[in-house]
Amino acid sequence: KPPLIWSDSKVAFAEMVYAFHASGVFNSSQADIKTVTETLAKTFNVKIGNIYKMLEEIRLRKKNRTVFLDHLKNNLIQRMDRDDEQAL
Repeated sequence: KPPLIWSDSKVAFAEMVYAFHASGVFNSSQADIKTVTETLAKTFNVKIGNIYKMLEEIRLRKKNRTVFLDHLKNNLIQRMDRDDEQAL
């Protein structure tokens, strides 16, 4: 059993993959989306389908295109706020 198993949705995974790719965080922006997807899918034990189709789903969202990334950001801020409160 792999040490890390993705437990959120495949669309959330795709959102993360595309965010990493768009930010150029791997191989000085030289990694292609397929390589990023396959590597992260293997790392997190995700069986991902068509990553390109998932981007379409994300792009077509009406209210918020970055639901998962916003969720991550909000949770990190809450964690830091709790840590700040405990440090006082």
